[in-house]
Amino acid sequence: MTQQLSIRRVLKRDWPSCVCSVFLVLWWSIALAAYLLAALGYPEDRDVWLLAHLMGVGGLGSTALLGAVIVRRVHIIRQVFGRGEVVQGEVLRVGENSEDVGHAVVAYHYQGRQYLVRNVTEGAVGRGGLTPGDPVDIMLDPSNPSRAFIAKLYLD
Repeated sequence: MTQQLSIRRVLKRDWPSCVCSVFLVLWWSIALAAYLLAALGYPEDRDVWLLAHLMGVGGLGSTALLGAVIVRRVHIIRQVFGRGEVVQGEVLRVGENSEDVGHAVVAYHYQGRQYLVRNVTEGAVGRGGLTPGDPVDIMLDPSNPSRAFIAKLYLD
């Protein structure tokens, strides 16, 4: 069951990558607004231009750092789905954090050892159609079996 996931699908499902992407979009939006303010509202004010330039430099630095994080995470997830192995797991519990983001904890066995994986299921509890006791397919990295993802979250 090897699958080649699209970058868009991974960004939609992988919360750290998604949050980094949203942060970068917001940062560049604010930087663009600062440049427009400087150019249209205060073309002679050196302090406004300095702020705009600082926002641009901050955007470049943030893009370099967060872009590397995004690229690495997308690469890892696509690699697991492209070359990983499928094992059967069982949902132990579903829950949510303080921001109402749902997650599921799944137990699975690989090469005689038991592993637990926690995947974000998005939204409130029960999203993703998972309930305790449900069997699920887990896509795992054979070289690092603790790196695993609930297959249906990325493939549906």
